[in-house]
Amino acid sequence: MREEGRTITAVRLVGHADRMQGRGFDYNQTLSRDRAETVKAYLVGQGIDPALVSYEYRGDTEQVQSCEGVRDRAVLHECLLPNRRVEVQFQVPK
Repeated sequence: MREEGRTITAVRLVGHADRMQGRGFDYNQTLSRDRAETVKAYLVGQGIDPALVSYEYRGDTEQVQSCEGVRDRAVLHECLLPNRRVEVQFQVPK
């Protein structure tokens, strides 16, 4: 964005977790919060005004990959990787 001379007016972060620890609101909610806060800290370190950043934590409520039928724990852990994420949305003027 900086290289293109664009101004960021807002950043929205949405943290997510996988279901490996069981579908539990508190644990996975905390993981998704920690992920979003880590990304926020990185962006602030890159010069983004912290006042522009908002975030949500969705825990394990929005899985993008289910991995149904996978039984081996190591394979399941790898399969569920896309669910451990932070969505980042930058708002810039047109």
